[in-house]
Amino acid sequence: MSQVEAQTLYGAGERQFTAGTTYSSGEVIELDDKRAGVVGGLTGAVSGDQVTVYTAGVFGVKAASATTFSAGDDVWWDASESVAVAESSADADADLYLGTAVEAKTNGQLTVKTDLNAHGCVMRKMGINSDPVSMPTALDKFIEIRTTTAATSGDKRLAYLRHYLTGAGVTSDCLRAFLTVSDVAAANAIGTHSSVNFGSTGSITGQAAGVRATLHVPNAALTGGTYSAAISELYCDGASSDISGTTTHAIHRFINAGNATGYANLENVLSFEGMNSTSVKTGTVGGTGKGIRVLIDGVTHYITVGTSCS
Repeated sequence: MSQVEAQTLYGAGERQFTAGTTYSSGEVIELDDKRAGVVGGLTGAVSGDQVTVYTAGVFGVKAASATTFSAGDDVWWDASESVAVAESSADADADLYLGTAVEAKTNGQLTVKTDLNAHGCVMRKMGINSDPVSMPTALDKFIEIRTTTAATSGDKRLAYLRHYLTGAGVTSDCLRAFLTVSDVAAANAIGTHSSVNFGSTGSITGQAAGVRATLHVPNAALTGGTYSAAISELYCDGASSDISGTTTHAIHRFINAGNATGYANLENVLSFEGMNSTSVKTGTVGGTGKGIRVLIDGVTHYITVGTSCS
């Protein structure tokens, strides 16, 4: 008889494993795969016992009397206090995401009915700063989404993120990508890489750009603050920061790459459009002149600028 290709080990919404410590019945734990679990059984388990942990289902989870939830709210578990808390009170680096509230919890009630590990229409966090999710070495892409559209009009986007700031004094990013090179010598490290390419007969009738940064100025006069459509920032972490010994460095690099025959057709390095007479002046540059150091094919050159133009 041929070997069975797959067999049931335990039911859907369950995990079974050998306990490495003592568990109480109904205890909320974090599993190795970062999901929440509720210890099953009537008596719990001690080290060496086979323990069943539920990973799905609706549970009445202990919460403080004054903590309230609406149906559909996120429910988090504060392990230090052993109570369910609202997302607004949760510490994303220390607390555990439990699921969603299936009905409202009002002031005075001591449990919140929670659909364990349920997610609405949004993605949730995986891993914390001190315990990130490990990416298998054989995996090239941790998250991969590929789509296509045959639409012939309109704006079509693979992902759309919009974040509203409604509290004065806050600092916020709509999207933050942060790559850290740990104590190793990596080959290349790019915080964000976006591209546009074309099929053999593909083209555009408007514009194409690998990156577009737009600052919307409201229909009003702005005062104070520093505004720009984009920032290129080279940030030194401390007094011992020294980049002078690197092969090449710059706050911003312009690279003409790819096929040598093709990139020989490049004509413009910069393009200024829609500038007014204050931004771009016609006249003779004078005053105290300075040179902005640039590298062209690795050779040092200087762009001359002055303090006046007449």
